[in-house]
Amino acid sequence: QVRLFVNFAVMKLSLLVLVAGIGQAAAQDDLEGQDDGGYVKQDGDILGDEEGLEDGDEEDMGAQPATKEDFLAMLTKRIDGDNDGKVTHGELVDHAMKKNKQDMTISTEEDLQEWDTNKDGKISWDELKAGMAVDEEDTSQEAQTEQDNMHRKFLAADGDSDGLLDKDELNHFFFPAGNEKVLKVDTENELRILDKDGDGKLTKEEFIGEFAADQDDAEAAAKAEAEFDQLDVNKDGFIDVHEFKDLHTGVHYVRHTMKEFLDLLDGNKDGHVTAEEAETHFDDATDHEAMHLWFSGNDEL
Repeated sequence: QVRLFVNFAVMKLSLLVLVAGIGQAAAQDDLEGQDDGGYVKQDGDILGDEEGLEDGDEEDMGAQPATKEDFLAMLTKRIDGDNDGKVTHGELVDHAMKKNKQDMTISTEEDLQEWDTNKDGKISWDELKAGMAVDEEDTSQEAQTEQDNMHRKFLAADGDSDGLLDKDELNHFFFPAGNEKVLKVDTENELRILDKDGDGKLTKEEFIGEFAADQDDAEAAAKAEAEFDQLDVNKDGFIDVHEFKDLHTGVHYVRHTMKEFLDLLDGNKDGHVTAEEAETHFDDATDHEAMHLWFSGNDEL
């Protein structure tokens, strides 16, 4: 399994999905003041769940959506964290981020077993490069830059500075949202790739050029511009490293996808979903991508 710079690939794919036609993203002021499930602080930094997975959460996430009965049980027993009978946008986002983390954790455990050639339970820098199929003979500037970025991320993930990554450290390497130090290094690495003029932030032209380049039409560019405007929280005309975190970690994508999903279920449009509303409008939401990504039919409730 090759996961070289998987976070950038996922981030780019996530935005391309938004830009390509899932629909116009929700306006930024629609999301202001909403609880983001503990993953986004007010200054834009991403907070990970350092407590690990809860009991019963290590199911494999499949693509088959849940039945109505399972979905309603999931809402009331797991996602409604304060048990007030109303599921908020923030609770939906929190659920999705935990599902993403658990899926990455399972994959990381598999990688650790496969790549740990000396069976010491940890991954060295050389083992990581071999596992990720890094081409040591490629001396191009691009390849060297990618390897340098990867090494900086490795060092940031190596919390005890022993030159090795244990299971938790390897998981932070692949899922930086759970570790602020790794997230900072990784975000700076990926922003540097897109930042053509090297000023440490993205202009609207750099952003649109990257994410609408494969879709040469005015509509794609307009949607990319709308996404830029939403990511540019302080409205200074740039996306800085803090604003870029939301896109890079997938929080931006999850927020807007869950906003669409909530709107389908929220019959009285009060910003919450009750069990009664979810039952009534289940068929309207069953084909939405959120149902396939974060509400699989094989969840153990």
